[in-house]
Amino acid sequence: MRRVFAFAIAVLISLFSFAFAQTPSLVGSPESREGQIEEAEKEGLERILNDAQLKRMKKDGTLVKLPTNKNLKIDWRLSPQFRFCLPQTRDFLLDLASNPKATGRIKINSAVRTEVFQRKLRKHNPNAIPNSSHVFGCTVDIAKLGHTKAQLNAIRNYLLVLKEAGLVEPVEEFRQSVFHVMVFKKYTEKRSVPGK
Repeated sequence: MRRVFAFAIAVLISLFSFAFAQTPSLVGSPESREGQIEEAEKEGLERILNDAQLKRMKKDGTLVKLPTNKNLKIDWRLSPQFRFCLPQTRDFLLDLASNPKATGRIKINSAVRTEVFQRKLRKHNPNAIPNSSHVFGCTVDIAKLGHTKAQLNAIRNYLLVLKEAGLVEPVEEFRQSVFHVMVFKKYTEKRSVPGK
């Protein structure tokens, strides 16, 4: 009996090891965070320092309103002044929410931030890193709560396909139950929706 149990454990470990070795990861890392900032700078994105700059970027159309529809909601706690993003991020959100049976209702917890706000946030939120891609307007946090396991897996798979295509840099966070997703400029240029 012990031999059968040991064999079963060995098979499970080898299966899990193979699966994890073959699957790209959504786990965050210092390299991922640094890569997000490098990509934003390479794309020539403007770092948003303060409210005056944020207001100007809304006025000149650089930033657009976060989209909403029956499948795409904004967390009520997100301040109206921060309910904006870059156009490629808006396109990504609309595409993600276009299949609610697979992904469920999408709720946006966070989007653009100023560097001033990011510094304040760090005082009470350990997930708020000093150098965040949120300050470029290309990043959103999507709530994981309220989704079934199947829906979460659909979102993970969707993000992994886009990551492999070099269109987004997603991180699944666990201390704060969200998917942190940076959307690259080329997303809109190469806009293709996995599974369609």
